[in-house]
Amino acid sequence: MMDGGFMVCYSTGVIEYLVEKLNKLMMNHPKFVQELLQDLDSLRKDLENISSGVENEQVKKVWMKQVRELLYDIEDWVELEVATKAHMGKTERKKIKEFKDQIKNARERCKRYDLLSKAPTPGEDLVHAASSEVLVDSGLLWEEKTVLVGLDGPKMELENNLKSEQIKKLKVLSILGMGGHGKTTLAKEIYRKLKGQFDCQAFVSVRRDTSTRTILLDILHQVKPPRDEWDSRASWNEQGIISELWHFLGSKRYFVLIDDIWNVSAWNVIKCALPDKQIGSRILTTTRFKDVAVWCTKRPDDFVYEVKPFDKDDSRKILLITVSAQRKEDPIDIKSSDELLKMCSGVPLAIAVTGGLLADKAVDMSVQLKMINRSINSTSWQYYETSQWMEKILDISYANLPLPVKSCFLYLSVFPENCTINKDRLIWRWIAEGLIPTRHGKRLWETGEVYFNYLIKRRLIEPTFNCDDDQPMGCVVHGVIHDFIASLSSKENLVTKNTCFSSEQFPCDVIRRYSVHYDSQDEADTLMSNIPHLSSVRSLTFFLGVESMPDLSGFKLLRVLDMEDTKGLKNNQLKSIASLLLLRYLGLAGTSVIELPDEIGQLEHLVTLDIRRTGMTGLPAFTTVKLVSLLSDCVELPRAMREMQYLEEVSTIHVSAQKQSTHIDGINSARTPQALAELVSKSKRLRMLGIKFVSAPGFYTKIDRQGLMHFLDEVAQSGLQFLSLHDYYSDLLDVLLDCWAQRAPRYLQKFELKTNPASLFKISKKMASLSGLTHLHIKVGAMILAEDVHALGNLPNLLLLNLTSYGTSKRCIISKDGFQRLKVFVFECPYGPTGLQFKPGAMPQLRRLRMSLRAGQTRNWFGDFDFGIQHLSCLVHVRAIIICRDARASDVEAAEEAIANQVSYIPNNPALELSRLDRHRVEKDEEMYISWRTIILSKVPVRRRKYKDMSMGPSISLIR
Repeated sequence: MMDGGFMVCYSTGVIEYLVEKLNKLMMNHPKFVQELLQDLDSLRKDLENISSGVENEQVKKVWMKQVRELLYDIEDWVELEVATKAHMGKTERKKIKEFKDQIKNARERCKRYDLLSKAPTPGEDLVHAASSEVLVDSGLLWEEKTVLVGLDGPKMELENNLKSEQIKKLKVLSILGMGGHGKTTLAKEIYRKLKGQFDCQAFVSVRRDTSTRTILLDILHQVKPPRDEWDSRASWNEQGIISELWHFLGSKRYFVLIDDIWNVSAWNVIKCALPDKQIGSRILTTTRFKDVAVWCTKRPDDFVYEVKPFDKDDSRKILLITVSAQRKEDPIDIKSSDELLKMCSGVPLAIAVTGGLLADKAVDMSVQLKMINRSINSTSWQYYETSQWMEKILDISYANLPLPVKSCFLYLSVFPENCTINKDRLIWRWIAEGLIPTRHGKRLWETGEVYFNYLIKRRLIEPTFNCDDDQPMGCVVHGVIHDFIASLSSKENLVTKNTCFSSEQFPCDVIRRYSVHYDSQDEADTLMSNIPHLSSVRSLTFFLGVESMPDLSGFKLLRVLDMEDTKGLKNNQLKSIASLLLLRYLGLAGTSVIELPDEIGQLEHLVTLDIRRTGMTGLPAFTTVKLVSLLSDCVELPRAMREMQYLEEVSTIHVSAQKQSTHIDGINSARTPQALAELVSKSKRLRMLGIKFVSAPGFYTKIDRQGLMHFLDEVAQSGLQFLSLHDYYSDLLDVLLDCWAQRAPRYLQKFELKTNPASLFKISKKMASLSGLTHLHIKVGAMILAEDVHALGNLPNLLLLNLTSYGTSKRCIISKDGFQRLKVFVFECPYGPTGLQFKPGAMPQLRRLRMSLRAGQTRNWFGDFDFGIQHLSCLVHVRAIIICRDARASDVEAAEEAIANQVSYIPNNPALELSRLDRHRVEKDEEMYISWRTIILSKVPVRRRKYKDMSMGPSISLIR
């Protein structure tokens, strides 16, 4: 397939960046810079006029690849050698002449081979359409629940097969099917439904190059999570992990899902760690290969289920659902859909991708159909093998992507298949790589988010959600699609993986982006022995481990260094980071680094620093850094950061009782609301700010209410779009309410408020005055009443509510009044009864519900589990955590049965996830235990009882 569009887009993007860089050098080197700018402008015009026809396809491909490599070389030289020099000497002038000659030769070759357009060619109208502005509905309804059209029957059959209580022996069920047939979708839904019925569970996705040691370690971490960050199991050998799993699972009823096993030898090792103690354990596998499926299911009670292609009716149903979600006013006609479905041959992934293409409102439906039919008629697709026509469909969809989105889409091949990719991480990497074009009036982040949402809408990536936000938190790329983009990006030299050095096809291109997946010591050794081939690397990404990470000083051209969630990274391995003068993105999230070297403050091009989940609390002094995004959990605000005028995103910094503090290295920092006010005032580009209050309760009431009011007033006057206040004390709620009652923030789109535990005992009706509040996490240190919930229901823009309380002493009825825009509701009662009850019409837009309840106390107090979940008609996902402490087995089972029954009445057929907490604390039905009503009356008053008075303690973390 010819991908001129991608190379044109990426090459012109590099030119734009070069022009911006060269313009800054005009003052010192006007003559030479002006000549180079003129040549680059001429080259850009040639790129934009490249013919889109199929003639000379291979020649065009080679020419554009050569141009892109030339532009890389110019960019590297300008940034590393010229940008820091006040005067240009003979050597620099000679180098510029070489580049000018190379540009001239490239343009001459372009004309010689007749690569430029002379007149519109067939299909150019479609290319123009694909190059248009990306359009994504602001009201896009995310497909948060997998569409199980055609899979309901198989799902029920397999669930019943796995649940069979008569069979106590270990049972293995294998789902067989080609890539894209829906076997993983089916397996995940079964796993989600049944996992709560087992003592422990694990879900492992397998890549074709994953070692069995990595698979086993993943299972171990899920069934027996590490107790702390110093857990040493990551260094264990395979035999040690097998031994630990065998002994730990020996007394447990477990459920393990192993997705996409590629060979028999892997299964032979994995099964050695999964004992059969005849207590009803279950294993579910998926595979593309029949011999693997048969090998996994050798016991008499084991079972192989082969996924079949969808019939015509189910295929049409999926296509119409996908298209109508975005084009309600412009549905596809039946005749056209039948033509398309012939090509899709009943494969769910093919149907979804085709539907995503037709659902694109940026292009007229008739134009889309014309383009697809032309592609179908140009090939004898009916003779294609399964993999061939799946690739053809992806070809068509990819060709019709807007040009800049193509680059962003192919860039996903940096990540391993089946990897969940965080949205923040991805978009900031796109920006650091120069893949996001500058749009007038739009920040780069906003454009990147539009591209991310567009790829979701086109069904090329699958969004991932949790109950912390109403928007997608990340994405997953289907294995078949990942193979497609990995192949294409390899051909275009966009991404190189470490496996290339161990394969027969040693890379012949200059390696620009390198993705390292440490799965064994051999791969680490391979990397170390090939360092000389990586001298031109611009992007370096590590996965799994970095014990053998090479010296960073050898990567002078590095722009992106990402080591997120790698194991074994030490502070001293970052000492040479000061030599990475061009570094724009540094990703250390989830690593064991606890301190950054002082030298990082000298990296003037650094745009994004991600230190989330590291436990890092201090930062070195920033001097020339033009930081745009600081992603952290809780760090002190360095004084110099208040002078950084490029800042767009800062999360999360902490405010404490001290007005000033000194960093352990002697670097001054400011942690007062007054300092935050100064940051907001000076950082005119600031888009997002996260704050965590870490001082003792009552501090602000006595000392700094005035400073907080100043900060809130600055927020109201600023262009801030997202504000998050963590551990905010109830003593200060009146400050917030009073301040913004006088002047509400004009531009705030998302306002997240998380109150401090045990600090609030009654919800004020004045909360409704926070009209801009969209995300609220609130903890009430008492039994909550209906009037408290109703007060929150009056918040007009609330999208997410996470409410934790001791319980409900009376029925808490939620009617059709209030919560009109709520999308996510989390209601947790870890200590008392849950009397929540939804009435018809309640929460009309609710998509995700999570609730935790104590089964015994709820049944004793209210007599039933009538929550009214069936009235939440828009739900797509329900998760119920049943706390078994002080409950009888019959209480727990009754709670699960009641919730499942209520969910079954919802027409939308939401996904249901039931799980048990403290299952070992379940009382036998015949045993007597003290009534929860007695405990409540004697130990916990309905109001004004703080956590310290509770005999059970406030360990909220138990339900996370």
